[in-house]
Amino acid sequence: MGWLFSCDPNFKRKEQVAELLGQFKKGRVNYPSLVDHSQKGNTLYVVVHIPSRSLAREMKPRQFVDLSGVELHLEANYRVILVFLLQGPPRGDGGGWGYKSMDEHMGPAQVGCPERLLKLSQVNDRHGWREECRKVRRMVQIRKQWAKTISPGDTVNYHRGPWEFNPETGNHELKTEPVTFERGWSATFFIGKNKDGERYRYRWDMLAVPEEVKEAA
Repeated sequence: MGWLFSCDPNFKRKEQVAELLGQFKKGRVNYPSLVDHSQKGNTLYVVVHIPSRSLAREMKPRQFVDLSGVELHLEANYRVILVFLLQGPPRGDGGGWGYKSMDEHMGPAQVGCPERLLKLSQVNDRHGWREECRKVRRMVQIRKQWAKTISPGDTVNYHRGPWEFNPETGNHELKTEPVTFERGWSATFFIGKNKDGERYRYRWDMLAVPEEVKEAA
């Protein structure tokens, strides 16, 4: 579905999250209920329980076809992960925050769902989304451990856009450029020099981990 925004300029991200979570109240018969959730920046991951339910209703006979006594059964009883993208009001709109919703069956591009939520899901990982979340998390740990071994003067490869199709792997990949490591700056950035000797601040999480490091992990 598309984006839904509030018309209230005082409707902030906090209120948007509360509204989304509030629709999954426990104890509402035949409606999804909240199991657990986690917010990562502007992405809200929510685990809901879809209860078993049987909906029966009498339908009046129609001409030519007798539909009276038809009973509809909706069988469920499972947990699934929902993903909500959060966003502030469009510039100049004057409204409030909004959201876009999807579930794990759609293979969201957001892969920061924590392990405790992944373990709660009971549906088939049809598009490998849960496995991709775990893969990204493992790579974060591998990158952190490898980064500790980098010394001043070492040359590392840094991911730089745009995305390009690699016919050898069949995937779209980011270009890389060599960067000479100088020193760490913070948990997010390090200081390095590009091929022209210009000094910049680079992100740790954009470092390209060598294949031999991945294989050894």
